[in-house]
Amino acid sequence: MSEFLVKDGVKNIQKPGEKLITTHCCYCGMQCGMHIRVNEKSGKVVGVEPRYDWPVTLGKMCPKGVTAYQTVNHKERILKPLIKKNGQFIESNWEEAYDLIEKNFKRLQKDHGKDAVGVFGGVSMTNEKCYLVGKYAIQL
Repeated sequence: MSEFLVKDGVKNIQKPGEKLITTHCCYCGMQCGMHIRVNEKSGKVVGVEPRYDWPVTLGKMCPKGVTAYQTVNHKERILKPLIKKNGQFIESNWEEAYDLIEKNFKRLQKDHGKDAVGVFGGVSMTNEKCYLVGKYAIQL
């Protein structure tokens, strides 16, 4: 991991007991390069390090990117699908959630026409993600 150089003498800090996972920030269309710091014992994300070899930002990160890792282990992060039943959200499993989505999409299209369901994308999506969303939308 010590090969993450930009120019002579500039390296990402490698702390003992941590590994750096190379990725990018998902918050905007810049898709800034970053390394996620992971504790090797617990496997938990513990921080972020900018990528000095990223040609656009050269090791700089905005406030959103610097704090992006905090969502991974946040105590209020939703990890399972929630389905609303009798006015309350109930924890479910992915199979039930996807079945409900499919059922409701089909019902909406039956009642209101094929164009009743739309798909939105945004600037935080990579070209590859946009392509996949487009393919998905065509199948609706």
